[in-house]
Amino acid sequence: MEKYWIIKARELLALSREPIPHELNELDWKSELSSKQDRTIEHLIAFANHPGGGYLVFGVRDGDAALIASPYTQVPS
Repeated sequence: MEKYWIIKARELLALSREPIPHELNELDWKSELSSKQDRTIEHLIAFANHPGGGYLVFGVRDGDAALIASPYTQVPS
């Protein structure tokens, strides 16, 4: 059985990509891990203050929500 947070993250990602790609209060897309630690910390603090928390999703391009490959993971086609 999948863990609740995995199911929830997948649901939010699907919701954010259709019909018009948009980020949600609970979900923020990142194409890769930023070297700007202050900005990452701001996102984590915002999620900590949001009821239910939130998710940083890596491997999603900002703007069109396209799934992009990472050197660390494989994106299924």
